[in-house]
Amino acid sequence: MLIRYDVEERPVSISEAMEADEVFTTGTAVVLCAVGSLTYQGERKQFGEPGEPTPVALELYNALTEIQDQKAEDIKGWVVPVC
Repeated sequence: MLIRYDVEERPVSISEAMEADEVFTTGTAVVLCAVGSLTYQGERKQFGEPGEPTPVALELYNALTEIQDQKAEDIKGWVVPVC
């Protein structure tokens, strides 16, 4: 499974995040986790259905875990055996 997105790593303002279609976080232990909602100055923005991952977050999570589980090709060399 090859997924292509233009990616930009940079700080994001709260106003930009509140206008986004999806928000998610990444990290070693969490892998990728969709943000359900943001609340700022009394305004609440819901992303997707409560308790359900958003479509892009789910797609990326599945792609990454397939690489980690060696079910998909690791073309970037992300997975390194440790034992």
